[in-house]
Amino acid sequence: MSKEEKLAGISTTSQNTVRVEQIAKGSSGTVLGVPSSISGNSMEVLENTRNSNNGKNTEPSKDLSEKYRLIALNTSDLIVFTTFDVDPIFTFVSPSHLKILGFEADDLLGKSGLDFIHEDDKQHIMTILLAYIDAKINGVLTADMVENTPKLDFRFRDKSGQWHFLHSTVDMVNDELLFISKDITEQKRMEHELHEKFDKLQKSELATLNIMEDLQNTIGALTIAETKIREKNQELQKINSELTSVREELTFLNRDLEKKVKERTADVEKLLKQKDEFIGQLGHDLKTPLTPLNILLPIVKEREQDPQLKELLEVIFKNVYYMKNLVIKTLALAELNSPNTQLFLQDIDLSMQIRDILDLQRALFEGKNIVLENNIPAETIVQVDLLQIRELFDNLISNAVKYSQESEVKITFDAKEMDDFIVISVKDTGIGLEPDQIKHVFDEFYKVDCSRHDLDSTGLGLSICKRIVEKHGGRIWVESQGKGKGSTFFFTLKPHKRTSGEENIMCKH
Repeated sequence: MSKEEKLAGISTTSQNTVRVEQIAKGSSGTVLGVPSSISGNSMEVLENTRNSNNGKNTEPSKDLSEKYRLIALNTSDLIVFTTFDVDPIFTFVSPSHLKILGFEADDLLGKSGLDFIHEDDKQHIMTILLAYIDAKINGVLTADMVENTPKLDFRFRDKSGQWHFLHSTVDMVNDELLFISKDITEQKRMEHELHEKFDKLQKSELATLNIMEDLQNTIGALTIAETKIREKNQELQKINSELTSVREELTFLNRDLEKKVKERTADVEKLLKQKDEFIGQLGHDLKTPLTPLNILLPIVKEREQDPQLKELLEVIFKNVYYMKNLVIKTLALAELNSPNTQLFLQDIDLSMQIRDILDLQRALFEGKNIVLENNIPAETIVQVDLLQIRELFDNLISNAVKYSQESEVKITFDAKEMDDFIVISVKDTGIGLEPDQIKHVFDEFYKVDCSRHDLDSTGLGLSICKRIVEKHGGRIWVESQGKGKGSTFFFTLKPHKRTSGEENIMCKH
């Protein structure tokens, strides 16, 4: 049947809505006037009506035609006929295009459907259509093609330029292609929103394997539900109901996750408290017997006349001193690791404090070839815990001297303001560091030179430095050009925040 025979005509209603009636012949040759704008279910009604004629030459009633016309005007499906071609041209569009996509019939008739399809979807659609058209032309339709006409998901541009996701069923009617489509844009948006929520939940660091498994089951259940919805071609309202149910389930899972996180956080805090109490008690138990040994051993050594016994006493004293120093450092590190440790912040002149520290260090290093140089500008004010900052500089100076060359050792202190921090540097001319050593230099009990077995190093000094800086809200790092080229330790501290009154005074000066 030709296009002219199939299309009875195009007329315009009082509402400027295009009405197209399809002229189809029944099995007895009877001409039936039915609208083309009908859904898949309406096609079944038409077929049943045609079969019920049983060869009788009867005219369709006006009531039936009116019902089909009402279906065509009110269906939410998008129904189009196109040419049976590689480049399908619109030959008919249903009135629902105006409501959903904003197109009048004249906007689409005679134009290529590919012009309105998203570029990324064209190749997939054409592959399926070409296979279907080729099978139709050559009469090699498979059983699957006969029972399941092609179903396509693609993006279609509306009159305003926005993209709509459409789910289409394709069939061949005489010499044209029939597309019955449903707008699933809202469904796609909700799917995307739901998957984003799944992704956020999966990325949670504290999610357990059991919860992840529950989420996977939920996603699987949702996928099955979506598949059933597509197969049955149900209305969007049912999809919204399913998504609401899933949201409630996710809310329940989130609450359960928060509860488990709180419980595990409480367990961790309890263990940390027990650890701190254990280390504190252990340190006290170790320091108690070591204190009298540190006092008595030098006295015994002085009174002993035998040189060999004196040498043995010196070895014992060094080991006892090392043990006491290790206990002190361990307790200091444990205290810094504790979340309950409080800082007693005060504003100090960093240059002046370094000068005081260097005066004390010069007395300790008297007679040694060590040069201490302070280049920190005057009135560099930082807000710190004074005792901890002195411990920080003592450890850095001790580390520089400990791992120095046999020749002269030079330690230089400098500071400059950068962004919202003061960057302090401590540079030495020591043995330097290799890249692999730089990665571990702040690890607990790590020693750069493992070949040395002296009792001066506990391997905790730089770890303590790192904790002190972090407690002050800064960071610490080290740079070195390699072995024999010295090292420079950098760390940041927060500067003193001047009040408006102080700023006015500075401006007047």
